[in-house]
Amino acid sequence: MALDYVFMTDSDSDLPYHLKEQYDIPVVYMPYALNGKEYFDDLGQMLDHKSYYDAMRAGAVPVTSALNEEAYLEYFDPILKDKDLLFVAFSSKLSCTLQAVYSAREKLLKTYPGRKFVVVDTLSISGPQTLLVLKAHTMYRNGASSFLDLLLGVASFDEFTQNWDLLNRVNENDADLSSQARAIKAETEEQKAILTEQAAIAEQKSVEAAQAYQEAEALVVQMEETYASLSAEAQELYAAEQAAAAAAAAAQSQGGVVYYDESGAMVTNGGVQNDDGTVTDVSTGAVYSSASEYSAATGNAVVDRAMSMLGASYQWGATGA
Repeated sequence: MALDYVFMTDSDSDLPYHLKEQYDIPVVYMPYALNGKEYFDDLGQMLDHKSYYDAMRAGAVPVTSALNEEAYLEYFDPILKDKDLLFVAFSSKLSCTLQAVYSAREKLLKTYPGRKFVVVDTLSISGPQTLLVLKAHTMYRNGASSFLDLLLGVASFDEFTQNWDLLNRVNENDADLSSQARAIKAETEEQKAILTEQAAIAEQKSVEAAQAYQEAEALVVQMEETYASLSAEAQELYAAEQAAAAAAAAAQSQGGVVYYDESGAMVTNGGVQNDDGTVTDVSTGAVYSSASEYSAATGNAVVDRAMSMLGASYQWGATGA
């Protein structure tokens, strides 16, 4: 039967070359480099598969690259001049080249507005991609139900192309949702890490606050002990002052005088303090300029008299003070 659709794929499908020839399936040859030389993956025609894998086993590393929009235009334009096109591409998740395919399709549909150009993002590569293009091709040629129409729930190829666009949109939505889910998960993990760090800081601050509180309590106890000690000393000093005041009052009430010796101790005796501040010893009648100069240590007039003359110059025959 004459085919209105052309089934096309890329060499990432690893479609065997004899099946390409048998089913007349055009293939977009993807570029790569090996050992510094550039090749196109023509399904093993330019460089056979054995030589390719031998080079890899010897340490060669193949480097792939994407085709641009102009390259796809050269592949697609001759087909769309006469027929509709179904292009089964390898996964958009593995390369950016599918964006060039979509850009080329957009331009060509403007050039050939009556044509159908279906792009199938298989979200796979190699074997699964090959199986899909062969099943779709067989279904279209036979015009009967098969594994693919059972899978997609359609009975004709037209329905298949329409439903495939729907499936592509569903896949794109799923991909968007997955991307959003991954972003949300990443953000959640980031927030979790931040909260964990903040919790650790808060715990450390809590420990520091508890330690500071304990140190403050210890300082309060120390200050209370110091205050109590100072209070006891103050009470002792106050009691001593009260006792001294009482002794002084008692001495004065008995007509004596109060004075303090060189050590600061209070001494009372039989002296009488005059209005002008001098002190008169009642036993000898001697007058002293102040209470500090008066020191009646014995209370005996003769001895006190003798002690009062200690240090005075000697004069023969002199009497009195």
